[in-house]
Amino acid sequence: MKTFKFFSAILIALFFTSISIAQVQDFNLSAPAINPNPLEFPGVGTFEFSVNNVQGSYAAGCGTITIEMDKVIPIDGGNSVTSDIPNTKWSWSMVNGKLIGTQIAIVNEFLYSETITVAIQVSESSVEPGSNGFFATVSSGSCGDGNDTNNNASSYTWTVDAPQSVPVEMVSFDVSKVKTNSLIEWTTASELNNSHFEIERSENGVEFEKIAEVNGNGNSNRTMKYRFTDEKPLAGVNYYRLQQVDFDGRTTGSEIKSVNFNNLAVTDEYSIYPNPASEYINIKGISEGTKILVYNLSGSLILESDILNSNRIFIGDLDVGMYIISAISSNGELMITERITIIK
Repeated sequence: MKTFKFFSAILIALFFTSISIAQVQDFNLSAPAINPNPLEFPGVGTFEFSVNNVQGSYAAGCGTITIEMDKVIPIDGGNSVTSDIPNTKWSWSMVNGKLIGTQIAIVNEFLYSETITVAIQVSESSVEPGSNGFFATVSSGSCGDGNDTNNNASSYTWTVDAPQSVPVEMVSFDVSKVKTNSLIEWTTASELNNSHFEIERSENGVEFEKIAEVNGNGNSNRTMKYRFTDEKPLAGVNYYRLQQVDFDGRTTGSEIKSVNFNNLAVTDEYSIYPNPASEYINIKGISEGTKILVYNLSGSLILESDILNSNRIFIGDLDVGMYIISAISSNGELMITERITIIK
């Protein structure tokens, strides 16, 4: 009899011990994965982690997952979350800057495991070079025993690439016809490590070839004006674009502009003489209020002058060499552009 009572006591102890063991732990989160790593600015990516029940069965409403993020934000709030199972156990929403998952379906002992993926983007307003991360926790509240062991997806840290400065801030890019020439003009507001511009031309808007190169100004925080004259455009439509080239070889393309040289009439209404010139040039056909612009062959503006009561412009202070002269009417119309040579 005593032996029976002894073994009965042991069985009862083991029974309650097994119940205690069954309630040692609630949910479990595994460490997340980041893709890509490092994230880039500006850029998008994902992080994912797994949640499963270690012991116990939990009714809807028991569990809550809280995700706190640093330097990244969900692309579309709660809609940024997806699951690897058709019937997810969680409903997601943004609350006070945190992504909150609320349990909406029953979780059964040993039968549940779900991988959660969150689509994220790097926050422009807060991104900095260095290490950033997020922290995910899961809680079962009063439904479980409150044991937090393995209830954290741990803090996963990744590197966010430093923001890349825009090498050249382009303000305008225009192409126009001047007699039988194409005049290509562009303006930059600032430049960083700008080696040069390559001017490309195409007859179909798809296949381009380089026809010229204009030096950049390296580093600049002021407005810079450039121009180039294509003196031998193709018959018909000519498509033009720019390729801005950094000193390290990286390139950035411009939009495409076009001009049409079908049935282009050539006129002698305007002309610049003498050519070559030494001290003065005369511009035929212009009137008071016309603006005269003088560029070097690199496209940099060298001289700007307004026509007042004479069509004669002093150029004696310019160095010997070749220049491009343009005349702009008072209403902004390009009247003539021509290459001249200055001698002494």
